[in-house]
Amino acid sequence: GTGATPRRGTNRRARVAASHGQGGNLRTGYMSQPEEGEREMNDRDYMSATEAIKQFKARKLSPVGLAQAVIDRAAAVEPAINAFAQTFFDEALAQAKAAEARYAGSGKPARALEGLLIAVKEEAPITGHKNTLGSLALRDMVADHTAGFVQRIMDAGSILPAKTATPELACAP
Repeated sequence: GTGATPRRGTNRRARVAASHGQGGNLRTGYMSQPEEGEREMNDRDYMSATEAIKQFKARKLSPVGLAQAVIDRAAAVEPAINAFAQTFFDEALAQAKAAEARYAGSGKPARALEGLLIAVKEEAPITGHKNTLGSLALRDMVADHTAGFVQRIMDAGSILPAKTATPELACAP
């Protein structure tokens, strides 16, 4: 790491990188070369949803490419951070292929959130998926419906690659 303290007004990517020991340069906002054994972060790791949609429409970035980058990043850091209760990476890639076809003009037009990957907390039910609320006592519980807000973001074209971990029964101190 750089030992530098992130400052207000610096590039977000550099601030986050520096706070995670990734060697971000706070003055310029550019990433330094990774040291041996470090993984280099990619611009897609911090791309805004608005920018991703613009790049999808301009055909500069594919939903499949973004999905694979997110999945690769998750695989690299998940063992250390334990963020996911469940992952649906194969489903996400299939949905990204469908989103890519929409941007290519094959079939229906792209929807507002088409191709964006959005994870939801584990307490949000999704039909057919486990819904344990972070509790071992509920480990076999499968949702029989999808939460309204989740359905709305899915109907708008978003892709759900994972459900994120939650404290037991969604209770935090």
